[in-house]
Amino acid sequence: MKPSFASLADYILEPLQGAPDTAWAWSPDGRWSPGQVVDHLASAMSQSAKGFTERAAKPAMQRRPRTLKEVVAKTVVFRLGWFPGKPQAPTMTIPADQPQREATEARLRAGIEAFVAAERELLPGRGHDLFLKHPRFGDLTLPEFMHFHVRHAIHHRRQIAERVSACNS
Repeated sequence: MKPSFASLADYILEPLQGAPDTAWAWSPDGRWSPGQVVDHLASAMSQSAKGFTERAAKPAMQRRPRTLKEVVAKTVVFRLGWFPGKPQAPTMTIPADQPQREATEARLRAGIEAFVAAERELLPGRGHDLFLKHPRFGDLTLPEFMHFHVRHAIHHRRQIAERVSACNS
């Protein structure tokens, strides 16, 4: 099931409902804990929503040409939902070592709300002439970034569910 953008917070946090704080903080060696994954997603959504909001007053933009690597990466992730390899998260989305649960969940919800507000404000008028650069896919429009965030959330929710389950066993 592919969640709607507006329902992402509940979708992402569902495996953690009723889970103890030990599950929020548990991780296999060298991997992020569920709390860190939520922190990463909150940062990614907040940063991109902020970027679109800040660029809203700027004149129309043109998309820069994509490299072959960006075209392939976008196709694989956007169409198949597959995140090949072990890509490095952009620095601004690397999570805190021990994110505080309540504050991180609230930041996730605020980031999603900020994106929904940007969508209401900017679309459809700026749907094709306003871009943010994604480190793997090149310039993306607001609708494309929203699609990415849904795919990204699905990818990371699986990790959250696996880690919560492993912690509880």
